[in-house]
Amino acid sequence: MDVLLAVFSEEGQKHVAAGTSVLSYNKEVKIAPTHALEYVQDCIKSNHLYMRLASTEVFAISQDVAHKMMLGEYDAKGAYEDFNAQITNYKNPEAEEVLFTQKTAYSNDFGVHGSPAASSLMNTLREANEDQIAIGYASVASSPVFAGDYTMQQVKWIMTFRNALYCGEYTGAEIRRIMDWLVNVKEDGSNPVHHRNQMPVTSGMEYTVTETERGKFTLGDITVNGKPLDDNAEYTVLLVGADTYLEHPTFCNCPMPEDLKNKREDYYVNDYTSQEYIQIALEKTGQFLEPTEYVTILQNK
Repeated sequence: MDVLLAVFSEEGQKHVAAGTSVLSYNKEVKIAPTHALEYVQDCIKSNHLYMRLASTEVFAISQDVAHKMMLGEYDAKGAYEDFNAQITNYKNPEAEEVLFTQKTAYSNDFGVHGSPAASSLMNTLREANEDQIAIGYASVASSPVFAGDYTMQQVKWIMTFRNALYCGEYTGAEIRRIMDWLVNVKEDGSNPVHHRNQMPVTSGMEYTVTETERGKFTLGDITVNGKPLDDNAEYTVLLVGADTYLEHPTFCNCPMPEDLKNKREDYYVNDYTSQEYIQIALEKTGQFLEPTEYVTILQNK
């Protein structure tokens, strides 16, 4: 803090300026502009800032303005005004296509019943692909869902990278064992959930856990459409996640039971990456769907 206060003080910024063209964002600091800035005094007085100056944008606009000056379309002042207008309202001709416009934003903060953004993501995947249940693990959502236009790159930012996809038939008993793997502390003390953001994110299925002590949980009830999970019934299940953190001996040290892993490999979706999968889902739904309350955390008394 002492360093920052020194740098942002009037004396500090005058030393930094060292007679060059420097503008201070600190309103309490007064540094007289040099002669080189006399032509941009209108921007300085209006406190106008160019928030992003990518070289490709500056070059394209400079080329356009210089060309028009040579053609005599305007003088230096006109070129300056046109340059200023273009760069403050720049439209990249190579900008990515807008895929859809999201109407509702969802936070990625873990709340009373889980992460709304993660739930929205898994609901979108499940409903678009008409699976009965979807289970996401290893923090499938990397950011909130914002309201506004989405390009493919922005869609990719919502979902964490390198998730594997598996889709197939599981019995209720097998689903219960998968949830046990993802939630319960193991006999040797290994823990798959070090903090709440690592809770599995489910769609089409709800579950309860009891926090027995800080950061340690025990799986409770599992329901599908409000009814208890039927151990004998078969369900179409979409699994989304990565095993690396869960299985690594330095981290969670919780490998998936071998028989479940072998079965899961038969269901591997190798036609798409997880980010291509969500793009295809969004083409069907047109939106990240509304989140649901997929988990309830109880405290051990």
